[in-house]
Amino acid sequence: MKYQIWVTIVITFIFFSFNKAYAATITRPVAEPKAMTKIMAKDFLKLSATEYAHITGKKMTLRNKLSFQLMKMKMKQEIKKNPDLTLNDYMAQKKKMGRGWWILIGVVGGLFLVAIIFVIAYGKAN
Repeated sequence: MKYQIWVTIVITFIFFSFNKAYAATITRPVAEPKAMTKIMAKDFLKLSATEYAHITGKKMTLRNKLSFQLMKMKMKQEIKKNPDLTLNDYMAQKKKMGRGWWILIGVVGGLFLVAIIFVIAYGKAN
């Protein structure tokens, strides 16, 4: 009985180890990514997350879809200021916070948590 179980496990392992099928489907890009930067921002706002994933050929995760929607909301505000905005111009003016700012935010947040713990610990003692 044990021999049959081990043989079944080995055969199953061998069978599944040679399987080359992947769970996610691979889509091929319709347009080149560089061509996407030349389109107008108004046209970009009309794209859905599914259409964007089909154009770029990359599968979007939930995090990517949320950031895509947030970028579209911010882009809509920028279009009100500059109606002739292209996607390339928007990406060029988009600024990210540097690493130093994130370190500063982390240190201040950590000190804030220590202060709260200190107040809770010594507030109950009195």
